[in-house]
Amino acid sequence: MQKLIALALVLFLPWGGFVLSPLQAATFKISAPKKLKKDAKNANKASFDDLTNVRYLNPSTARDVIDGRPWQSAAELVNRKNYFDLNDQKILKKALEEGYLFVK
Repeated sequence: MQKLIALALVLFLPWGGFVLSPLQAATFKISAPKKLKKDAKNANKASFDDLTNVRYLNPSTARDVIDGRPWQSAAELVNRKNYFDLNDQKILKKALEEGYLFVK
């Protein structure tokens, strides 16, 4: 069995088969927050400075949020195919679910 796995890796790895990249995204379900924070920001309207001040968001993620506008829903923001890496998805999910960020 180990030889079969080793053979599969040798045959498929050079072409990207069977490899899960750390940049490969997942699909997340988003739970609506019970209440938005008083300084919550709209992902479609907030400035770069506003987004970088949102808890959990870093400048790179803030720039990607702006570049991807307009967002139709929180689920689209987190789950847009081939847009955010897994770490950014987790950050956005947390900011949305805790009420620091919203989509309208």
